[in-house]
Amino acid sequence: MGSDANRRVVLAYLGDEQPSWARQAFILKRHYYVMPGILYLAAMLRARAKELRLGDVRCAYFNRAAQDEQDILAALVGLEPAVVGFSTFSWNQASCLALAAGLKERLPGVRVV
Repeated sequence: MGSDANRRVVLAYLGDEQPSWARQAFILKRHYYVMPGILYLAAMLRARAKELRLGDVRCAYFNRAAQDEQDILAALVGLEPAVVGFSTFSWNQASCLALAAGLKERLPGVRVV
């Protein structure tokens, strides 16, 4: 996948606010409540980036109440990742799978976990 500097890892979290207050309090395209697992994984990957030959490791938080899948896909593609990891739960599994398929279509070399 090129040099280590180009081996960007993106850990994506798809939040989903309750519809009753999502339109009022959480209309931003960023989800603010994040499960700690994604943060711990990012910290571990950053600490071992040289050993694992990784470049940039970042978390990307999305709010499905404010963004549709195409907006999220465009944002992920724009990050030019080599690897995308999804924080998947029962309620966002379908969106994660659809985004993974879209990523593979738009970025054939990307690895999705």
